[in-house]
Amino acid sequence: ANGSYTVSVIGKNSANVWQDTGEATVSRTWTVQAGQRQLIINEVLARNNTAVPQPDESFPDLVELYNAGGVTVDLKGLGITDDPLDPYRFEFPAGTSLAPGQYLVLIAREQTTNTGIHLGFALDQRGDAIYLFDRAGGSGLLDSVMFGPQIADRSVARRAQGTWGLAIPTFGGPNQIHPTGNPHFLKINEWGADGQTA
Repeated sequence: ANGSYTVSVIGKNSANVWQDTGEATVSRTWTVQAGQRQLIINEVLARNNTAVPQPDESFPDLVELYNAGGVTVDLKGLGITDDPLDPYRFEFPAGTSLAPGQYLVLIAREQTTNTGIHLGFALDQRGDAIYLFDRAGGSGLLDSVMFGPQIADRSVARRAQGTWGLAIPTFGGPNQIHPTGNPHFLKINEWGADGQTA
């Protein structure tokens, strides 16, 4: 149910005696709001060489939104951009909504077909950012992600705990995080001290 919650825990020792309630371990307080909007940027593909073809056989950049909340979100008036100084570079039109648990794939390019939602701008595979803004007069920035140079045909996507990682593109479905190597095996292999070649 909606409301704020805290958990208090007391233990029982081996003699079957309960811990004093004044010594209980208390959790953080959390709030449940079933009607709260939970629209997030979920996946970004800024170097789509061959991974996700479109009906016109092109390979544009892609951005995916996900509704992690329990109610349908009306997207009318929300803005998405790669420039925080221009928050409504693309503004969602009336009649655009996202049901709970659904994904919305956005095509990051100028419109060349009549299918899909085209943002009117592409992403920079050398590093860029995506910002999702509330409608004018709302709460401002709803979500954002900044990323560096991209690997061909690999996306960046949210992991289960909300952090971002390298992923195998799965636009329109649950994210599939790409396995990566252990950074502890990285070594400095060679260096030059005076900047001259032999």
